[in-house]
Amino acid sequence: MVQANRIWYNLMGRGLVNPVDDFRPTNPASHPGLLEALAKDFADHSYDLRHLILRITTSRTYQLSTEADSTNNEDSENYARASMTRLPAEVLLDAAHSALGQPGKFKQYKNIKRALALPGIKGAFLENNPHHDDRFLHLFGKPPRLLNSDAERLNEISLAQAFEMTSGETLSTLLKAKGNRLDQLLSDKLSAEEILAELYWTAINRPPTTEEQEVLLQHIADRPGKERRGALEDISWALLNSKEFLFRH
Repeated sequence: MVQANRIWYNLMGRGLVNPVDDFRPTNPASHPGLLEALAKDFADHSYDLRHLILRITTSRTYQLSTEADSTNNEDSENYARASMTRLPAEVLLDAAHSALGQPGKFKQYKNIKRALALPGIKGAFLENNPHHDDRFLHLFGKPPRLLNSDAERLNEISLAQAFEMTSGETLSTLLKAKGNRLDQLLSDKLSAEEILAELYWTAINRPPTTEEQEVLLQHIADRPGKERRGALEDISWALLNSKEFLFRH
């Protein structure tokens, strides 16, 4: 039952028992019948996580729109609409590295290239000269994993996180890195339209709209020659700071 609640929480943004690990008689599930059904289905299928994830993601509740209206705007208890939640720290950092074609670097775990593979993250300021990827994870709430509880993770959105995404060292380093995806696209002698499509599909998994393409192609055309890379950095920066990239929806 605890694991079923955790999977529900990770997919839906709020646990049936909330906080997610706070199981006690005085904190009952919001929908006890649903939680019991999920736990039974999970056990009946040999505790197969893939089956449970498929069961939830193919449900009508999971597939609801995030759009608010007069019938669902105030109803967070009954999952009347999908909630937009920011990507977890590890997923967000890995996505940024993947979009720009660069592996992660972590001072504490030098052989690990993906944040999702890290067992935990120490307080960034407890280390001497931590790598900016370590600081990023700490800032966005990845816990040290000292407790067997999902409540250890901090999911609050802060102004410091906004500053990190708009002008922080991690994103700046990825954009400027030699041999990153921007350099690869420029070296392939692709047209501006092909480069723009590649950036969009890589970052937010869709092509640019007609309006976006018209504006951004003009931005690229206004910066020819060696300045073209700067135009692509601008576009990539904008995509990685868009809600489509930052939020799960």
